[in-house]
Amino acid sequence: MKGSPTQQSNGHFQDERRREKYEVQVTRLLENRPYLAERRYKGDTSACDVLLDLDGAMTMAALTNRQAEAIFYVFDRGCTQASAARHMNITQQAVRQLLLAACRKIAMIYWYWERDEADE
Repeated sequence: MKGSPTQQSNGHFQDERRREKYEVQVTRLLENRPYLAERRYKGDTSACDVLLDLDGAMTMAALTNRQAEAIFYVFDRGCTQASAARHMNITQQAVRQLLLAACRKIAMIYWYWERDEADE
């Protein structure tokens, strides 16, 4: 391993902060996905690129069916977590956990992509 333990710890901390940053960004992307889809149909090619990346990341993240379902209800249909929970026959807390896990998985894909680009 390269570097001192302090350098390794700082590197790990920086990686964690990047991943957390991606989790926030993924949540924002999911919140804006209907708007981005509308812009795509109006000819906005950058919106198309963002959606393609997001869809690819979601596929690569191997979301569970329940995670995908929670995303559908909350971000695509605009349901509250409580409403999504009723549709899914689970608790609001379970929906929250599904969304957090899904966003974390998707964020990891973006994080890996960034690392791969940095290594090239």
